[in-house]
Amino acid sequence: MKKKFRVIWEKETCLQVPEDFYKETTKNEYEQLNAVYLPADKPGNPSPTVILQGPEGVGKTTLLRKAMLEWAEGNLWRDRFSFVFFLKGSEMNSITDTSLVELISRDWPESSEPIGDIFSQPERILFILDGLEELKFDLTLDADLCGDWEQQRPTQVVLSSLLHKQMLPESSLLIALGKMGMKKNYFLLCQTKCIFLPGFSERQRKLYFSHYFREKNKSSRAFSFVREKRPLFVLCKSPFVCWLVCTCLKWQLEKGEDLEIASESVTCLYVSFLTNVFKAASGNCPPKQNRTRLQSLCTLAAEGMWARTFLFCPGDLRRNGVSESDTLMWVDMRLLQRSGNCLTFIHTCIQEFCAALFYMFKRPKDHPHPVIGKVTQLVTAAMSEAYSRLSWMGIFLFAFSTEKITNMLETSFGFPLSTDIKQEITQSLETLSQCDPNEIVVSFQELFNCLFETQDQEFVIQVMNFFKEIDIYIGTIEELTVSAFCLKHCQSLQKFHLCIENVFSEESGSISK
Repeated sequence: MKKKFRVIWEKETCLQVPEDFYKETTKNEYEQLNAVYLPADKPGNPSPTVILQGPEGVGKTTLLRKAMLEWAEGNLWRDRFSFVFFLKGSEMNSITDTSLVELISRDWPESSEPIGDIFSQPERILFILDGLEELKFDLTLDADLCGDWEQQRPTQVVLSSLLHKQMLPESSLLIALGKMGMKKNYFLLCQTKCIFLPGFSERQRKLYFSHYFREKNKSSRAFSFVREKRPLFVLCKSPFVCWLVCTCLKWQLEKGEDLEIASESVTCLYVSFLTNVFKAASGNCPPKQNRTRLQSLCTLAAEGMWARTFLFCPGDLRRNGVSESDTLMWVDMRLLQRSGNCLTFIHTCIQEFCAALFYMFKRPKDHPHPVIGKVTQLVTAAMSEAYSRLSWMGIFLFAFSTEKITNMLETSFGFPLSTDIKQEITQSLETLSQCDPNEIVVSFQELFNCLFETQDQEFVIQVMNFFKEIDIYIGTIEELTVSAFCLKHCQSLQKFHLCIENVFSEESGSISK
């Protein structure tokens, strides 16, 4: 087990910094993880469900993997857990019916203790679950929950039963949940304790740059550049964004170019990253070949998002036109990474971005893809499901429709992209505004997020004029900012339903004393 998790840590985590630095940045969270599970031999101690909480890219998966490795090497929970099992959402998507025994037996060495003996002491078991947002199915309490760990049931029933403590209630759980995951799955959980990952401090950001670049003059130049661009520096609080930015700057420094990263929005940052990757990968290839390469990658990403697939086998790549040589190139460029015999995008955010970019390659003569929805379907899905898995695809698509983003992409790629996206989005939203609310409920927070990303006042006014009635819930300062940006452009509004809470409380930090 120790060898297996060491391989996963070294091959799939791909830290760009020394382990000592990583341990320093997660020291507080590591200590909380060590202390949160009380001794199992004290009667009456409830088995907690610990939630590792934080935004996308803050390092939840990395910390879970590190915790698993530390346990396997005897450095964490040594006297608390005898058995720890790591369950990944993307790997459970291919399983229809299973029992809990079968689910964990796949990775449990045959030479180890029999599964039946393991389950006889559930208080010594910890289940670590990651990537619940990547599941093809929704977890629910409506299903007939099951307490028998040997009984075969649909996978969503087995997982729902485990999370709700219907199955092995004495066992402990450690779950990574982002913003969407909290909204979708928190209701299932019992006896919860939260550990929040705050991201990098200013000092840690500077150290990250010095470790990433290693050469002092390069790290100093790169960090000074980012420090002077305040919005970009704030975004670098996320370890994943910090890596994106350093990767962009590294390529620019190697080519002797002036340092430049667009950071007016999340989309601008991702465009800067992809265009730098593309320039490094494309070399002197003709535009037609570059278009084919990039389109194939984006088709793979879009098919995955619509089919809820995040783990791609070689057949998936071939079917979408990603050749073996292209695969090697994208792995080398860190857009894809290996996971056993399969591949994944380096992060779900990158897959979502590439999936939205798929629509920019559309041509009138193209045949519809059997799995990927049209622009209208994407807009409808992103707007009508409050916690849709396609939310970020919708946000990126709206941003791609702006002239600024399109120009950035075309200038870098060297070939034209679709110019029909904005019109298709507009028509889709006009149709949605006329739908019966009993059939399709528009999530205005999702719509506002998409409009805010464009920063296109003219477009926002046009869209807001479609809606005569708005129902909105605001629960954070961020949601208030986004909503205010859009609501001030309403000119046809007749009915307005507003629910706002926790924004003006003293705990939110929004009231000065």
